[in-house]
Amino acid sequence: MDIDRLGRGENKDWALIKDTFLNSETVIITPNKIYDLEIDNDDVSFDFMSIFARIEYKTIKRRMKQGKEAGAKKGMWTNGKPPFPYYYDKNTRSVLVDETKRPIYRAIVEKYLNGTNLGHIAIWLTDNKIPTPYNIKPDGKKKGWSNITVQRLLASEIHLGYITYGKTRSKRGQVELVPEEERIKVMGTHEKLKTPEEHEVIMERLLKNRMLNPSSRRNIFPLSGLLYCE
Repeated sequence: MDIDRLGRGENKDWALIKDTFLNSETVIITPNKIYDLEIDNDDVSFDFMSIFARIEYKTIKRRMKQGKEAGAKKGMWTNGKPPFPYYYDKNTRSVLVDETKRPIYRAIVEKYLNGTNLGHIAIWLTDNKIPTPYNIKPDGKKKGWSNITVQRLLASEIHLGYITYGKTRSKRGQVELVPEEERIKVMGTHEKLKTPEEHEVIMERLLKNRMLNPSSRRNIFPLSGLLYCE
């Protein structure tokens, strides 16, 4: 449809795209114009279009970030798919509790508070054919619950009612943790599913069992949403 649909990456990305078309002697056909990069005028036009596409990309990215920050400050969910047992309702633009999953989450919490360890809870969930929150199928096979999945579910502050935005940021191509004082953390508008007292007992037991280090107690998971264990 337009040149900028080819990409909106860095300058090196556009250079690679341009070289690919040139080396393969391929013309670019759009509804408005046919670009032949061996022709000087078309070559210059392509360069200008790539610059405009990059500017547009940065503008959209900045506006999206500002929108997410504004939403988070109001206690709205802005972090993609909500964790188990919540779901995002597009009609009301709010996070609601899946009533079919509510008793499962409460069972996980109560089992752990009553002394059942993470492994036995994971086995119980798998044996009862309860889908995992991520429903990962790396080999085309359904994977059962793991200790880590149960642990993160129990340690999450989202179920306490909190919304946290801006835990990490990208700097020079590297992802780094953002200091707690610079994050947005407010009480959300979604329903709470555990009490502060329950959360404190859960965290104390996790720390006692050395399943979590002090950083994790503050709900810091650098690779959350980036890497998944099979």
